[in-house]
Parts: sequence; structure tokens; C-alpha cells
Amino acid sequence: MSMDPMRKFEHAIKGRDMICAVLDQCRIMTVSMNDGETPYTVPLCFGYKADDEGIKIYVHTGADGKVTRFFEKKPQVFCVTYILYHDLVKYYRQDYHDYRSFMAKGTVFEVTRKEMSFIHGTAVQAMLKQYKRPRTHFDVPHYMWMRVWCISCKWEDISAKAESPIDRIEDVPFPGPDDPIDDRPPEYERLFCKKFFETEPVCTEPEADVAAEECTGETRIPAEKIRLEAAWDDKDGTHTDLDAYALFLNEEEKMPRRYDLVFHNAPTTFRTEAVRFLGDDICTVKGRESMEFDLSSFGESYSGAAICLSSYEAVSNARFIGDAANIRVTLCNAATGEPILRYRVRSVKADAQAMQIARLKKIDGAWYFIPEEKYYEDWRQPHVFAEYGLAEWRE
Repeated sequence: MSMDPMRKFEHAIKGRDMICAVLDQCRIMTVSMNDGETPYTVPLCFGYKADDEGIKIYVHTGADGKVTRFFEKKPQVFCVTYILYHDLVKYYRQDYHDYRSFMAKGTVFEVTRKEMSFIHGTAVQAMLKQYKRPRTHFDVPHYMWMRVWCISCKWEDISAKAESPIDRIEDVPFPGPDDPIDDRPPEYERLFCKKFFETEPVCTEPEADVAAEECTGETRIPAEKIRLEAAWDDKDGTHTDLDAYALFLNEEEKMPRRYDLVFHNAPTTFRTEAVRFLGDDICTVKGRESMEFDLSSFGESYSGAAICLSSYEAVSNARFIGDAANIRVTLCNAATGEPILRYRVRSVKADAQAMQIARLKKIDGAWYFIPEEKYYEDWRQPHVFAEYGLAEWRE
């Protein structure tokens, strides 16, 4: 079972090299396990090696002892390490505190000198390197009786995070006492404007649309659980990378906070689990992006949603909303798959970078699909946020 996605996605540190840079700053690994009755946690010195499959964390124990007896059972363990910045005089990125943390699930096995001599040497050298000690700087009597262990963690079972968004390896280390003050603001906007993919995205070609009744105006939605698909076709054989997303609205039809949405970087939000984004089109089905709503639960927190499309990196890619053809939205009953309605965009502003297609709105206890086309000059989501009252969105 892999790690759950972070609900506050802006804290996530993406990229394997960035995750390793976090580990390079840490000095103590806390390893937690369970003997079936009582949880047990121990801080250990460590080293590591990363490869295409994941990270191997190396630790050592004595010839006997509680940790050793636990490890001999080859348990599943959970590893945590972190570094903390806190300075009430010298701030970092416009704050007085920040952190970097690493978490991983893995399985323990012993690395012996006889059967696994090469790996044993690699493990010892990795632990020395972690503490900036030279290759020959170890105690020989200690080396002869200590037992070395490997905690093997797959990439899908590893995560790292920070208090403020970071995007560059050079920003992982915190400033030292003699370093100048780093007063750059956290780059929150970037998180709503950049795609993060762990592997190279691969999509499939779309199938033909299912038949659905064409919607021309406000239409009541007869199901509580729906699947909403935004779709578009290529024009002139060139794919336009559009991104669908839903902004959640309150009774005043305003977006309360920057987290009140779902899109490719935030498939769910921590304020409601009643909406799920199902994947970017270049990772799933080309020209199709879907999300599921449980309207009965969604309405407990919100009274509506704006359904939007943006042309990713519109200016640098020179691809705009008008470069996609036959833009449409289809609603289906999520439980049965039966189509409810389809709405086709009536007119397209060729040079628009983003648009709203429609709204879902709760009226007198019932939910309605309301066509409402609006166009925006900037593809970035914070620009659209401002249209819904969230001008100061860095709360």
C-alpha cells in the first residue's frame, strides 16, 4: 500500500533528487515498528542509497538487544527524519520557522559480511558519508560485532514535505548563521500553475462519446453521485493541453480559500472528500478529464462549483482555448454510468487562456447544472480565483 497523497499538496517535495537532498541534511532516522502488541520507536544513525526502485536506508545495531530482536523478524517499519529551522531574529523565506521532513514505509533485512560483503561495505560507507566521515574512519572492534540492516523502501512508499513551497535543490538546506537573510516569498502561486509527474506521462486515445441528451439551459441533476467529464478534440492534429478543475463556492458564490478546488495537483481537498479529480488527460485519456461529485455530501460545505478549463502554459506553448475543438461537458450517474446530459460550448474566444464552462448550484435543496461561459486572459488558476473573490489568496 503506497502513501496517501498529501491533502495540503503545496507542502509536498516532488522529485527524487529533491527527496535525496532532504535526506542529505538529516542526521537521525526514527524507525517505528510493532510486535503485535506495543508500538516501538528508536532513533538510529543511518546512511542511504537511492536507485530506480527506491531508497535503501542502512542502519546498525548491537549483536543483541530489543531493536536487533525486532529486526530479526524482518518487520514492516516506518521511517521518519527531519530538520527544523527556527530563528526569531533571522527569518527564512519571510518566516521564522520552516522544516524538511522525510517519511517512508519499508521492510528490514540483515546485511551480513559473509553472504553480502559488497552490500555490507556499501552500507557502512553510506553511514560514514552521512556524517561526513572519511571512508576509513570507523572503529574496527565496533565494526566486527555490529550488525548492519537495510530498510528497503519503494518510491511509491516515500514522501517528503516542507512548511513553505520549494522547487530547487539549492533551497533545501537552511541558511547558516553567517549566510545572508533569504527574504524571497514562498512561491505558492507556482503550485497552482505547474504540473508534477513522478513518471513520464502516457495517455490513451479516447473512445467515442456515449449518447447523452443535449443541454441548452439550467437542468436539474437527478442523481446524488455524478461523474463530470470535460472533453475536447484536437484541431489540425495538434493536441492542446487543457486542464479541467472545479472551484468550490459558498452561498455568496465566492471561493472561500485557495484550497477549495480540485485539479491535477489536488485530486481531493482536506475540507471535503465529496469530490475527486480523476487525473490529467496526458496521464489518462487524451482530451478527457473527469471528476466525481457526491452532491449529498458536497452540499454540507458548499453550495456550488464552477467548472473551468485552462490552457496549460498558454503563452509559452502558444496554445489557447480556441486551439481545441468541440469543447463539452458530460454528466453521468456515477453509480450506474448512465448519461444525464451533455453541454457543448456555444462560442469560443479564440485567444482566451482559460474559461468557465458551467456551474453546479444547489437551489432549494436540489442540484442544477447551469451553463455559464466566461473567458479569462490568464491561464493561471490564481487569476481565476480573483474572479471569485479570492484576490488575497495567500492566507
